[in-house]
Amino acid sequence: MPGAPRLIALREAGSCVGCGAGVPAGARAVVDRETATITCQACVAAAQAAAPPSGLPMHHGEKVVADRLDELTPEGVRLLHDRRIPRTEASIDHIAVAPAGVLVIDAKNHRGRVRLQAGDGREQPRSHRLMVGRRDGSHMVQGMHAQLKEVRDCLASAEGAAVPVTGVLCLVEAEWPLIRRRPLVIDDVHVVWPAKLHDYALDPRSLEDADIDRWHGVLADGFAAS
Repeated sequence: MPGAPRLIALREAGSCVGCGAGVPAGARAVVDRETATITCQACVAAAQAAAPPSGLPMHHGEKVVADRLDELTPEGVRLLHDRRIPRTEASIDHIAVAPAGVLVIDAKNHRGRVRLQAGDGREQPRSHRLMVGRRDGSHMVQGMHAQLKEVRDCLASAEGAAVPVTGVLCLVEAEWPLIRRRPLVIDDVHVVWPAKLHDYALDPRSLEDADIDRWHGVLADGFAAS
């Protein structure tokens, strides 16, 4: 289980990466040496209060995410769990048709600190890798692109090309740095923890109840249960 963030006395004054307030020399703050940023005590306390729960029981990632999504059904979210991609042996863990649009969700159990790492010189400029602990998880992001294409194609076949579709990689057991208040976005795939699915499903509200019912039916027909 990850420990509490370490507060140290600053040798030099600086500005908090969270709120922008000045932090004088000698004040205690969290220092991230990888990004050369500091976070004041107030922002650390706020981040701890809002952080996703740690030390989750060892459940399968899909079950944890399914349970979290099921809690959103009173808010008008319609769900499809474990749906097969046509003409393949592959499947999509979860599809949520929600007020904010369609979420295509892949659930993983990987543990470790989540971060982006700049690619080496052999890769395209400005490319990044998704790291979970010491593991390069970029393949999980790339694997979502095929799922997103299938869902968008299915919607487009029913005149739903304008429906918002978001790819979400949900890491159930991962450790999130307290100074990071937003999920990661890499190659248009959002990397989140389970509690964050609420925000993605409900904000902004783009679809009415009738739209949700319609597109849920289209996707249910297009992707049979595994």
